[in-house]
Amino acid sequence: MKITQFISFLTFFCLAVPSTSFAGEAPSAPIFDFVGAGSSSASRHDTDCYVGIKALFGELKDPRALVGCRQAKIKSNNDVNGFDISISAKFLNGFDLEKLRLKGFSGNTSTQAEAGGGYDFNKKAPFVGLSAKAPYSTFGIDVLPKNGLELKNLEPYMQLDTVGKYRKPRENGVGGCQEIGSFPLVNGYLTPDCTGARTDDPG
Repeated sequence: MKITQFISFLTFFCLAVPSTSFAGEAPSAPIFDFVGAGSSSASRHDTDCYVGIKALFGELKDPRALVGCRQAKIKSNNDVNGFDISISAKFLNGFDLEKLRLKGFSGNTSTQAEAGGGYDFNKKAPFVGLSAKAPYSTFGIDVLPKNGLELKNLEPYMQLDTVGKYRKPRENGVGGCQEIGSFPLVNGYLTPDCTGARTDDPG
């Protein structure tokens, strides 16, 4: 069973790490979306895989490694929402999968409130959790509903990870241009920073 768990964790890790990036970094491919003249808002989607270290407040000497992926919709008015899936495991005193977690989040480009749940492999039971996300850190608390809300059943934790601050798309009142990536369009329709008006005559 331990070997199967290790292979599952390693597979997820190998899939995540090649795509690991700081949240808010734009994709390398230039994508521009015209949303209509006079529009003053824009949005873009950001998908990042990340790695991190998590520790329970009562077990700081036994940290957990985790890998995950996070998809966010970032609006030019600074609103951010999306979902996150991750898996964590103990690794210092033998390898043990800890928790598989799925959560939704909502907030702004700097901080987000999170709520979700998943499955605790050690306790063989589902759990629910609340957390607060800031750049490169998360603070949260988990509880196993079947054991009640007694203090001994609460698991507060802190987490350090590679998810930074999101970058909101640039607003543009003329032409409603949404930029993903900073790269000039050929044919001269826009300036490289997406601030120029769209014209039919590149000259």
